[in-house]
Amino acid sequence: MIRFFAFLVLTLAPLFAAEAAAPVVTASVINGAIRPSETYVGSLRYATLAKLSAQSAAVLETIAVDTGDRVKAGDVLATQDIAILSANIAAKAAELKKSKASDEQASRDAKRYKTLLDQNSVSEQTYEQFRLKAQELAAQSETLAAQLKALEIERQKRSIRAPFDGVVVEKHVSVGDYVSAGSSVISLAKTDSIELAVYLPATTIDRIGVGTKVGVNVLGKDYDAKIAGVSPRGDPSSRLFLTRVAFEKPSEKLLEGMEATLKIAARANENALLINRDAVINRFGGDIVFYIENGVAQMANVEILGYDGQNAALRSATLKAGMQAIVKGNERIMPNQPVKPL
Repeated sequence: MIRFFAFLVLTLAPLFAAEAAAPVVTASVINGAIRPSETYVGSLRYATLAKLSAQSAAVLETIAVDTGDRVKAGDVLATQDIAILSANIAAKAAELKKSKASDEQASRDAKRYKTLLDQNSVSEQTYEQFRLKAQELAAQSETLAAQLKALEIERQKRSIRAPFDGVVVEKHVSVGDYVSAGSSVISLAKTDSIELAVYLPATTIDRIGVGTKVGVNVLGKDYDAKIAGVSPRGDPSSRLFLTRVAFEKPSEKLLEGMEATLKIAARANENALLINRDAVINRFGGDIVFYIENGVAQMANVEILGYDGQNAALRSATLKAGMQAIVKGNERIMPNQPVKPL
């Protein structure tokens, strides 16, 4: 029986050894240089956010939008009750019509009496009475016309319109609420005004200025951006300065409150080891790279300096140029495990 088990071990051992050699794909580690980036985390916000208010006191009759709706400049977002106002406009229009009729009659009378005056058929005093009456009625018509225009403007203001293309951020009131003049009704954000707000240290602020090109990553997508402004007043406790970053081509998918990462290039290039970025994985509590030595996988701790396209730039006390790093299959192997490069 003992000889039988010994035979099995000697027979199957090569098979187990062959199965233990995990197939992997490798790439060479090379010397190079990279201009590393400093990264900072901030939040997206709308630079242009308008609180649209009621311009007159009245009951809110309709709200045509909801939170998240996108609107165009000039769109009616909400309306206030205009029943009494419309009745006053109709009354004022009728009064103006009557006044204009009297005004026109008085004007004709004044012209007729001017002709009679020129013919010495009436006294100058009589003519003056008709001329002054015509002027008085003309002024009255102008006053009524101005009052009617004011009422019509007031009616227009009962419709709250979008001042620009944007997205509805918040509704502050509901249909049926009585809103006074100046009360906020809807908050509207300008969609193309989305920006990144991030706090930077003085050392970074010292080497950038308005217009500096930077990169921003949101939800894994990179965007071109530039520094739009830096607050002249820093936070006394953190010594950080609020910095505004504007997107060159903002997307409608970018929303206020999203987390974003700002990338700012360092001052100069830095010597580093370059390797395919797929070789770097996060395991055992840190960033590591598996490399092949004498047919088995060995692990090296690395410090990532940055990325340049498909390459990762890093420092390591173990890795050297010319070593073969594992770029595929590294997620499932263990240190000292036999591997077979494909």
